[in-house]
Formats: sequence, structure tokens, C-alpha cells
Amino acid sequence: MKNKILGLIVLSFVVLLVGQVNGLYIEESQTISLGHFMRVKDISMAPENIGPGDYGIINFNIKNNGNGVAEDVRVKLILPSEFKFYNDVDTVKISRLNSLEEKDVGFRIIALPSASEGVYSANLTIDYTSYFAVNFANVGNEYQDNFVLGMVIKSEPNIFVEVDDSKIYKENKIGEISFKFVNHEIADVKFLTVELEESEDYEIISKPKEYIGDLDSDDYESVDFRLKVKKSKGEISFPLKIDYKDFMNDDYSDKIIATMTLRSAKELGIEKSNTTMYLVVIVVLGVIGGFVYKRYKGYKRKKKLEKDGVL
Repeated sequence: MKNKILGLIVLSFVVLLVGQVNGLYIEESQTISLGHFMRVKDISMAPENIGPGDYGIINFNIKNNGNGVAEDVRVKLILPSEFKFYNDVDTVKISRLNSLEEKDVGFRIIALPSASEGVYSANLTIDYTSYFAVNFANVGNEYQDNFVLGMVIKSEPNIFVEVDDSKIYKENKIGEISFKFVNHEIADVKFLTVELEESEDYEIISKPKEYIGDLDSDDYESVDFRLKVKKSKGEISFPLKIDYKDFMNDDYSDKIIATMTLRSAKELGIEKSNTTMYLVVIVVLGVIGGFVYKRYKGYKRKKKLEKDGVL
């Protein structure tokens, strides 16, 4: 009887040991396959580009990529100093994520008005408790997955053009015209090239394409072209094509129309200079005429004296 009881005890111990070994094996295999299994499946920003002083929402699609359950999930976004949270917290909590389940989390942010355009590094941490052997023991393990992402501060460039100066008017159909290109946005531009396109209203005498280069925010540059205008009056349109890049080397190409009304010298207030020139000519001619007249009078007097026998 004692031997029978002893045999049952030994058999029970063996079964219990095998059960524990099997349980440990399952948990170990799941640990290897699951480990740090939270994934950031997708990141999106709305709006797509955030400039200095702009608000936005950054969204993350979080996925439990493992075979186990994740509970008490805490998604924390660590922003670079150029960004702040806007009426929001830095951590979003998810009570539970089942295997292969996804969840969207978002953060409201603002780019500081004093920030410069650029690409900045941010960090996303996901802390969670995972349960691997829920069929054997309800024991969770703590994990933290870390991700690094780039956040961009970028504004859309905007350049406008105006006629800065012109030596062309109704009485003078050939001359230079100057166009001013103004960058009135926060975004800097580089590799700016300007091309004046052909038109029935004028003939381009100089080269039609000029390179400006960098054009910083709140700055301007002027470009001159020499033209022969074919119109005698009215408004003239100048189609200009500009090509440039932003700080991320994205290409931009715009067509801008600058206009000018062909006016007379009098309307432009430049006839005064012609009047002055005419006055100078008259004075010079007067001086020359006076000198000639004086010589002529002297010559006549000399002849008279010779005739009277004085000389």
C-alpha cells in the first residue's frame, strides 16, 4: 500500500514538473517572438506643412504586432524645443491592445513663432505590460519601445514681382526696365532664376534669363532687361517665369505677370531734364552768338577807322 501511495506521489510530481517545463517553454518562445512588439505603422501630420507659429495635429497609428495582449499602454511624444503642445498632454493612454490590433493616437502641437525652418528630431516612447502565458500564469512583463522621428518646420515660399524702374516711355521706345522680386514669406528660397518670356509688345535686346540665387525672407532683388517696345500706348504685360528651391531642395516654378502703362515723358515728369538741356543749349548758343557779334562789331569799327584814315 505504501509503495502504491509512493508511486502515485512520484507520478504526480513528474506530471507537475512536465507541466511547469511546458509552461516555461511556451512563455520563453513567445518572449523571443514577441519581445518588443509595438510598432508605429503610420505617421501623418495635418496640415502637411507646419510653419513657424502654425498649429497642427500629429497622428500615430500604433499596432500590437505580436501574439500576446498589451495592457496599460502609454504613448509619450517628446518634442524638440522648436515645438510645444497646444492645449494637450504629452502622453496618451490605451487600456488594452489585443494581438494585431491597431489604435490611432494624436497630439495637438504648435511650432514656435521664433523657430527656423528645418528638420528636427523627436522621440516616441511606448510603455506597456505584456502577458505571454495567460493560459498558465497571469504574470505581465514591462516593456518600453522607442522610436525616433523627424519633424519638419516648413513654409510655402511666395514671391511677387513689380516694375521697379523703367527708362522706356512714348518718346523713347528702347531702354532698360527693372523688375523687383520680393520674398514676403517666412520661407527662404535659393537658386532663384528669372526668365522674361517673348511677347508681341516688345523685343528683348538683352539676354532673357538672369540668375539671382538666394532670396531670404523679407528681402528683394532687382533684375534689368533691355527692351525695344513695339506698342505706342496702353498697358504692357511682361510674363516672367521663375524657378527656385526651398530649404529642402523641393522645386518650384511659377509664372508671374508684371504690367506697366506706357506713358509720355511729361506724364513721367522727366521733361524737366529735357527743358534744362534746351536751356543749356540756348545759353551756349547765346554766348557763342554774343562772342561772334562782338568780334563782328570790332571788325566793323576797325574798317571804319581805316577808311577815315585814323589807322
